[in-house]
Amino acid sequence: MIATVQDRSLAEYTTFGIAARAERLVRVASVRDVIDVLARVGTEPLHILGGGSNVLCTHDVRGMVMKIEIMGRRVVREDADHVDVEFGAGESWHDVVSWTVENGWGGLENLALIPGTVGAILQSRAHPQRRWLHLTR
Repeated sequence: MIATVQDRSLAEYTTFGIAARAERLVRVASVRDVIDVLARVGTEPLHILGGGSNVLCTHDVRGMVMKIEIMGRRVVREDADHVDVEFGAGESWHDVVSWTVENGWGGLENLALIPGTVGAILQSRAHPQRRWLHLTR
């Protein structure tokens, strides 16, 4: 079982670094961890935190904060024209873009230097049309 920390400062988890506190903080490193947290959170408020680059905590956070730290990069399928890649939601978005460019895969380079994690980026400003992102050779 993953550990939950009581009354934890969120300053190190956000780019603004404001010392708001989470009533409870749990850091998840796998999909199984996420499932476990969801099973035990009950009716308590649940807040999801990625890289913290688009979060301004001006007061303490009631309930549980689930910090997503799921890492991993995997080529799922590759052919002469396309590459399907799977990334963990906790991977740094800019690092992922750089990695695809280093591997010669086009399609994400215009999204470089956007702060945040893969999981958060796909739900925010970098992916407003909710379409699949495509990599090409």
